[in-house]
This record gives sequence, structure tokens and C-alpha cells, in this order.
Amino acid sequence: MVGSSKININSAESRYNHAFTNKDVLYGSNLRDFEITVSGGFLLTHYSEEIESFFHVGKEMVTFKNEVELIDKTRFYRSEE
Repeated sequence: MVGSSKININSAESRYNHAFTNKDVLYGSNLRDFEITVSGGFLLTHYSEEIESFFHVGKEMVTFKNEVELIDKTRFYRSEE
């Protein structure tokens, strides 16, 4: 399914104590980053320094740093057909 999807969006965040209201958020890679790229899917994922140690950002996948960037990049890549 991820290989045939136009855009796969992943936000790998972890909140301390699993509390949604907690503003202390950790961002990093997760298994989905690898599953999507290995299956040939297009991945748009939340940026973290860790991701750069596994992937060539911009070639193997694309990142976003905030909600506005996510929306802009989603619109851009949806229009690329």
C-alpha cells in the first residue's frame, strides 16, 4: 500500500510520559521511515538530525520541520504528476 501511495506522511514524535499535552517532544527515526523507502514509496517525514545519518534527505525522502512546511510540500508534491 505505501509503495503505491502518492505521498506517505510520517511524524515520528515521542512525548515524555506519553502525555499529549506535554510540550517536551523528541523527534527521530522510526521503522516506518525504512518500510516506506524500501517499498519504493515516497516519504515525507518530520525532520530530525538522526534521519540524516540513515538517508540522503531530498533524494531518498523529503522532510518537513513544521505544519506549514508539511502543507506546502504536500501541495507541491501532489501537483507533481
